[in-house]
Amino acid sequence: MTAAPDLLYLAFLLIRPALLTWLRLLELKRYGGPCAGFHHAGSPRLPSTGFQRTPGRPMECGVSQLLVELRLKDRPLGALAGCPAPPALPGSSPLDDFTSGPHFDRKERSVSALTRPRTCGARILLAKDLMVHAYAEGRGVGGMIRGSLFCEVAEHDDDRHWGIARVLVEPHGGAVWATWLDGEAPRCLTRKDCLQTGAGPQDACALFAGHPGVCSYLLDHALRPDPSRVERIDAALAILATCDRHDAHTLQAAAHDAALLAWDELRARRLWVSMPDCDQAAVHRLVSRTGSVRTRDPYAVAEFAREAAEVTFLWQPSATGRLPRGESATSQLKILEGLPQEWQAVVLGGQRLPKSWSPHASTPRPPLAEALDDVCQQAGGGQEPPPALDSWAAAWDHKEDRVRGARAAARLAKLPYGWRVDVIRRIDSGAEASAAVSDAMMAINILRTFGLRLAWNSGHQAFSRSNSL
Repeated sequence: MTAAPDLLYLAFLLIRPALLTWLRLLELKRYGGPCAGFHHAGSPRLPSTGFQRTPGRPMECGVSQLLVELRLKDRPLGALAGCPAPPALPGSSPLDDFTSGPHFDRKERSVSALTRPRTCGARILLAKDLMVHAYAEGRGVGGMIRGSLFCEVAEHDDDRHWGIARVLVEPHGGAVWATWLDGEAPRCLTRKDCLQTGAGPQDACALFAGHPGVCSYLLDHALRPDPSRVERIDAALAILATCDRHDAHTLQAAAHDAALLAWDELRARRLWVSMPDCDQAAVHRLVSRTGSVRTRDPYAVAEFAREAAEVTFLWQPSATGRLPRGESATSQLKILEGLPQEWQAVVLGGQRLPKSWSPHASTPRPPLAEALDDVCQQAGGGQEPPPALDSWAAAWDHKEDRVRGARAAARLAKLPYGWRVDVIRRIDSGAEASAAVSDAMMAINILRTFGLRLAWNSGHQAFSRSNSL
C-alpha cells in the first residue's frame, strides 16, 4: 500500500510531457498566442476584449491589447505603430532600422554660465561586431563589456559621441571608449582616465583624459531632452507587439530601446530622482532583462512589453508618478517582515505554481494578501506553524514548500529595500516567490554590464564611475 503514491507519482511524470503539450495546443487554439493582436497585413486592429492577469502567467492576451490599455489611452493607435522608421546605418538590414543607430535631432539647447550642462545621453545598442573590437582593444587586459553605448560627455554641438564599451581592470586602468557620429558605425579606442578631481573625495572625473566638455562631476546628470527618444520607444514597442514576425536580434534590439530609452526619458524629464526606490528597482530590473526576449518565447516577450509600457505611462499627463501596486506591495512587505521566520516560510512557500502532476492541481493558489491575513491571525495568537504534509497529501504547504519558502525569505532579506518591495509586487501579481527573488538577485548582477553597481543589504546604490548611467 505504501508504494501506491510512488507509482502514481511515476505515472504522472511519464504522461506529463504529453499532457503539457496537449494543454499548450488548447491554449494556443483558444487565445491565438500572446502576439496575435495585430493583423499580419494592413494596419493594427483593436482586440475586442480586455486583458487580465492569471497567477503564473504574464498575460492572457496579445501585447497589442496591453499597449492599447496602457500606452495609448491619450494617443491614437497610429501614433504608436505608424511612426516612421529612422534611417538605417550603412550595411544594416531593414530589421535593424529602429535600433541600429543614434537617430537624434542634434539641436542643442544653449548653456549659460549659471547652469550646469546636461549629459548628452545619446544611446545605441552595442552590436556583436563592436564587442569583438572592444575586446581587441586592450587585448590581454580584463574588463566587462557593456550592454549599451551611452554618450557620457556633456551635451555638445557636434555629432561626435563618446561612450564606455569596456572598463579595463587595474593595474592597467582606463577604459575602451567607443566613439561614433550620428548615422555612422562606432569604433573603439583605448583611453586613460581623466585625473581631474573636484572638491570632495567622490568628485573624481569618470571620463577619459582629454575629453570634450566639462568633467563628469560638473555635469547635471539629467539627460539632454530629445524629442525623437519617445518616437524610438514607441517604435520598439510596436516591434514587441508583433514578436512573431521578427527574429531574435530584432526583438533584442527593440527590447534595448524600449527599456534603456524609457530609463533615459525618465531622467531627461527629471522624474527619476522623485521615483520611489521600488519603482527605480522595477526599471532597473527591466533594463537587465533586455536579453530575455532573444528566446522569442511569446509569454516572455509579452511580460517584458507589459512592464515597458507601464514605465512609459509614467510621463503621460494623467500619470500618478508611480508604477502600479507599489503602495500595496510596501504594506505587504512590512507585514511579511514582521512575522517570525517560520511563518515567512509558510507564506512564501505557498506562492508558487500549482503542481501539474498533483491530484490537487485544480486547487487555486492562495493570493498573497489572503495568505498574509491568514498567517497573521494564527501567528498573532501565538500559534506555531502546523507540520508540513507530504506532496500527495495536500494541495499547498508541502514539506518542499517550507524549504523553498525559508530559502526565499533568507534571500529576500539580502536585497536592497526597494528591490524587496518590487519582489513582493511581482509575487502579488502571480510570480513564484523563489523565481521573483532569484530574478532580482540576477538582475543586480547583470546591471554591472550597464555600469551600475548596487549595494546589497542597503536602500542606496554604491558609488561607481558610471552610476549616473
